[in-house]
Amino acid sequence: MRKPHAALAATLLAATTVAACDSDDVIEVTSTVTAPVAEEAAVTESATATGTPTPTGPLVRDAEEFRIFPDAAHPAYAVQVSPNTMCTYFDKEAAQDAYFDCNVELTGNVPPLDIDHGIGGSTDVFLWDPAIGFAATHDVGGGEGVPPAVKLHPGEQVTIAEYTFTQFANGTARVEREGHWFEVDQAGQFSSDRF
Repeated sequence: MRKPHAALAATLLAATTVAACDSDDVIEVTSTVTAPVAEEAAVTESATATGTPTPTGPLVRDAEEFRIFPDAAHPAYAVQVSPNTMCTYFDKEAAQDAYFDCNVELTGNVPPLDIDHGIGGSTDVFLWDPAIGFAATHDVGGGEGVPPAVKLHPGEQVTIAEYTFTQFANGTARVEREGHWFEVDQAGQFSSDRF
């Protein structure tokens, strides 16, 4: 906000300049207006809230874009985080925990199984375990099939319930919850807060 005395000083300076000129002189007036830093910050916050990308982060998409089975009694979501990482989230009744899993195609250093390690096989699914975070397991078959997933594009992010899914510009997928995270790069290399 401009101070009244600054505006008065500018007016007096302009009046003095005009009074000192002949009638044949041409007066050129230039003015520069700058927005206060607080107004610039408000513009950035507003742009972020509407889903516009900011220079420091990904484009944030609306969770409802990833909702599948819209007529189901409880919300269900499927996110194709990257070509090798697809996650689902099924909300349940308040008395039950929601279901979450991510199917992954891994290469290179693959984390050991946390769940069902006695059955054999390699890690290709991650579930949420409150005791350890993202728990490595494998698909033992007999599932209900793969729901149609909505693609998350490079440079985009979506948060569904407690989970945040990001695909970085380089194609790496990242899944986060409560300080725990895992990533799968385009080649299928896995990394996490535990491995």
